[in-house]
Amino acid sequence: MEKKRKGNLGICIRAAAFTAIFVILLILAGHFVMPKNNRDFGGYAKGGFYGYPDNVIDVLAVGDSNAAEGIAAPMMWKEHGYAAYVAGEPFQTVSGVYETVREITKKQTPAVLVLEVDSIFQASGLKGMEDMVKKEAEYYFPVFEYHNRFKKMKWSDLTTKKTYAWAAPYNGYSPSNTVKPFQGEKKVDEKTIAKPIPKSQELALERLRGLCREKGMQLVFLSAYSPKSWSYDKHKGIAEYARKNEIPFLDCNLESEKYGFSPEEDVRDGGTHMNTRGAIKTAKVLGEFLKENCQNALADKREEPSYEIWQKNYERFKRDVLIPYKIKE
Repeated sequence: MEKKRKGNLGICIRAAAFTAIFVILLILAGHFVMPKNNRDFGGYAKGGFYGYPDNVIDVLAVGDSNAAEGIAAPMMWKEHGYAAYVAGEPFQTVSGVYETVREITKKQTPAVLVLEVDSIFQASGLKGMEDMVKKEAEYYFPVFEYHNRFKKMKWSDLTTKKTYAWAAPYNGYSPSNTVKPFQGEKKVDEKTIAKPIPKSQELALERLRGLCREKGMQLVFLSAYSPKSWSYDKHKGIAEYARKNEIPFLDCNLESEKYGFSPEEDVRDGGTHMNTRGAIKTAKVLGEFLKENCQNALADKREEPSYEIWQKNYERFKRDVLIPYKIKE
């Protein structure tokens, strides 16, 4: 019996040692493949927040491409003095949003988190659960996310220090001057049944709400103008969740004419994504919405010297985008 116990103990020790070595190797591999320059993260301006001074982002907007291309954040500074940054990524899920926010809040203290809700329907069922596990693994072990970089690696990358000094221009927003009108019509039928939020994404939303409570952020839902991909059943599903959890919800599609959105002028690809004209309208509408719903969390920072980067960003946005695109402020 004693011999058997010793044998089992030996197996446990060897298994623990193997696991520890495997984890160490994963960590070292992650250090090896992690981008050494924050311009190389990919996905719009992913990584661009690293170059900003600490604790100067007051409004953090997250989500998929509808966030990255749909919110001209520099205009929120111009109109309201809100220091807003957009951290959208292609096909981003709520689990991906959670990891993005967790990383950004290591050096920033946003008062408001704006979630573009298209992310909520990016994954469902088993795919949604797999995505949650995958994103969590990638957060702790970057090798899973950046393994394709092995092909481009050099031995010098083992000792090269990371330099994350680049600050994404235009507050993370991705501008476009392309116009391709939406050809179609979306009708609102009050008899429409609400589309339920996928269980995996509801679980991810609960984690995100927990992070908001931990970091002291007020969560706001936004549905950016997207006449091709928006639907009233999605709106009702999100609205029910928002109402139940007391989350302010701005849907730019529901009363798009009231907000001034044009299916002929404000979209760049037939109705899925906005161009800069549409994104400016979003920023103005969102700014007013935040002023009404988050007045205790936000303040006009235009007179504060520590926030001068936002004025410089707006001036650059005006020079590089507004003037060349012939857009009036």
